Amino acid sequence: MVEAFQSPSQKVIQGFHFALIVLLISPLFGCSTNRILERSSSTSPDWMFGVEKNYIITSGKGSTHEEAKLSAMNNLKEAIVNSVAVQVNSSTNYNTSESTEESQEFMEVYENNLEVNSEYFEPLKGISVLKAEDFYWEKKRENGQSLVHYHIKYPFSDAQLSTLIRNFESLSSELESQIRAISIEAGTYKSVEELIENIRQLEYLKEVSPKSKKKAAANKIESLEGIFFDVNIRQLDQTRGSFTYGLFLYGDPINTNKLPEISSSCPIRIENVQSFQDKNVVEYKDEGCDNVDELKLKVLYRYADYKLQRSFYLPTN
Repeated sequence: MVEAFQSPSQKVIQGFHFALIVLLISPLFGCSTNRILERSSSTSPDWMFGVEKNYIITSGKGSTHEEAKLSAMNNLKEAIVNSVAVQVNSSTNYNTSESTEESQEFMEVYENNLEVNSEYFEPLKGISVLKAEDFYWEKKRENGQSLVHYHIKYPFSDAQLSTLIRNFESLSSELESQIRAISIEAGTYKSVEELIENIRQLEYLKEVSPKSKKKAAANKIESLEGIFFDVNIRQLDQTRGSFTYGLFLYGDPINTNKLPEISSSCPIRIENVQSFQDKNVVEYKDEGCDNVDELKLKVLYRYADYKLQRSFYLPTN
């Protein structure tokens, strides 16, 4: 076969045409995986990827405009909290990872306990997308999925940040003081309810405290639980039809306002339960237990998730 003769100029022209076709087609393939479908303005704003004093610039994305807007606002709050963490980190011995964890804890306190600690989080409290100075969004086709990217330029002054830092340090100090104020000395408790109340307070303080304070609260909870489980129900006296017992903590009487739950190994009728400062008297009828060799009575006190109980053997015929 005889090849058609092509001059050097023809080859150059054909090569140029081929290169031009490649250049025209390539963007189409490139944009097919990341292509802008819609946008809020014809051009993106200059602030979008910049840094401006007294402003926080952030973004979020989602499958809808509302979802993307909410993501951007959450990222805005997180950016503010991380700014607080950086400042706190500079005045403590925290390392970077601890500082990040502390900021996450701080964010959780703000989100979950706003009604309790609102005075500390006033600079965060009024954050709203309506206060954004400017915004820009793009709807893109990414890997076959339509996503909205929402960018926000939000005014947040250095003064507001300083206030938030002071409030965070004040809250952290107050929580630490509250944890420290709860005693773990057994002799300070005159009733089981006081002991349970302090455990509940520590559980709350552990929940709302930053990570650096949680351990102290957890250690005290463990110590107080140990004291609680050292409360014992001791038999003081018994006759047929009457049983006397008391609650003791390390040899000293301890009171409770709770009424006991009393059950037995055979049907008895509780006639009366009297509670005194240092003892409890249970009067009962056991006519239905005449033919049993052994009569066992159980005393149970419930305090939500905690309970005290003990079984005793009573005299029979």
